[in-house]
Amino acid sequence: SAVLGEELSTGAYLDLDDPLLMGCFATWERAADPTLSRFASRLRHRQLPKTIPLPNDARPQWEEAKARADEIARSHGMRPELSVWLDVPTDTPYEEPQAVNADGLWVVLSHQPLRRLGEISFLLRQLRNLTIVRPRLVIPEAIRAEVGGAVEGVLL
Repeated sequence: SAVLGEELSTGAYLDLDDPLLMGCFATWERAADPTLSRFASRLRHRQLPKTIPLPNDARPQWEEAKARADEIARSHGMRPELSVWLDVPTDTPYEEPQAVNADGLWVVLSHQPLRRLGEISFLLRQLRNLTIVRPRLVIPEAIRAEVGGAVEGVLL
C-alpha cells in the first residue's frame, strides 16, 4: 500500500517486522524479474552494498570513478542505475548563528561576560559551522575488488 502512495495505518506499519520482511524477500528471490530476485537475495543473505571512499572536493574524480564502476557493473550483467550510486553525505556537526541575537547556545562562566558556546570550547570553535563532506561509491559486494582496482588511479 505505502509503495503505491496509499496511507499506511499504524497497525499495518507495526506489522512490518523482520519475519514478515524476510518472508517477502524469500518470495521475491523467486520472482521472474531478475533484478528484483537478485536484490531480494542479497538482502536476505546480508550481502549488503559496500562503499569505496572518494576524495573530498574532487567532483570530476567522483564522476570518473562512478563511470568506471558503472561500466564494471554493466560488464557483470547488472543495471548500473540500480547497482552503483554516488553518495555524498554532508553534516554540519555544530551550527552556531552568525548574527548577534539570542539564538544559539550561550554560556556564563564566573567573572566573565556571556559568550557563545563556540567561543568557549576549543573543539566546537573548530567545528563551528563547518560542513563535512564524505563522498563514496556504493556498489555490490561482488564487484568491490574490481571497482576498487579500476578507480584506484582516479583517486590518487
